[in-house]
Amino acid sequence: MSEERTVEEKTVEERLDQIEKDIEDITSALSGLLTWKRNQITRTLPITHPKAARAT
Repeated sequence: MSEERTVEEKTVEERLDQIEKDIEDITSALSGLLTWKRNQITRTLPITHPKAARAT
């Protein structure tokens, strides 16, 4: 019985590690998407806008 529990614990740890990696990947992807969208919005702002003026 204790051997089964150890195997289950290892499986749970592996799954948690994978979930943690997946969360990091998703966070990184969302960060990149946010940066891309921010840049896209900045480019379309009128030139009189301070952020647009700095970007050009």
